[in-house]
Amino acid sequence: MIREFSKNKTAIVALAIIIAMLAFALFAGFIAPYDPTHIDTKNILTRPSSAHIFGTDTLGRDIFSRIVYGSRISLSIGFIAVGIAIIIGIFFGSIAGYYGGRVDSILMR
Repeated sequence: MIREFSKNKTAIVALAIIIAMLAFALFAGFIAPYDPTHIDTKNILTRPSSAHIFGTDTLGRDIFSRIVYGSRISLSIGFIAVGIAIIIGIFFGSIAGYYGGRVDSILMR
């Protein structure tokens, strides 16, 4: 399975992106240069610069910091949704596999 995976370049790129996203989410406190909720009225709607990589929003908050911290929430929601789908799939798959026949036909439609 690992050999097949390593031959698929698309799968390797996708895995690298997922690992990078997880790293950003896990180390957001070290990566983000500013507090994502800090309002700075002196830097409202500034353009991207060395101080603010993606610029600032209408309240002067650093957009890059907000994106990095927001990735935590997005990944959490994704993992929770996958976990719920796995639980539901195991439940219905187990019922269909145990009873078979008509129950299997009804559940799998």
